[in-house]
Amino acid sequence: MSIIYCSCCSEKIGEGEIRWAEEEAYCDDCFSELFTHCDHCDDVVRRSNAYFDDLGNAHCSNCWDEENDDECPDNPDVDDADRKLIVELSRSWLLGKQAKRCVMKYIARLHRLCKPFESHPRRIQDGCGERDIGEL
Repeated sequence: MSIIYCSCCSEKIGEGEIRWAEEEAYCDDCFSELFTHCDHCDDVVRRSNAYFDDLGNAHCSNCWDEENDDECPDNPDVDDADRKLIVELSRSWLLGKQAKRCVMKYIARLHRLCKPFESHPRRIQDGCGERDIGEL
């Protein structure tokens, strides 16, 4: 049996205390200081390369990219009128009612505000048939 030393601090590591990362052996203290586990996939990630969310959870770059869209606004502004309209539209949809024309114009205005985040045109069904939202 060979003696194994920590790749970071060069201390001797007992057989049951070896922590492996990037094909190197580490003692528990050095491993905890240098590495963490991705909260999503549980892969070992260097702390310096990890992405941390608001709750302090670590993520590898692959999981971070899957969960986060850099082009999406973090917290869009929604005023009381918007909130009321969203609730009204949701209730109408749940009851199977069609939205009024003024609501369709409002949705078109919102779409134009969000256009930088859209990659394709949106179509809606209103009383006049299916149309591109920009036609309203």
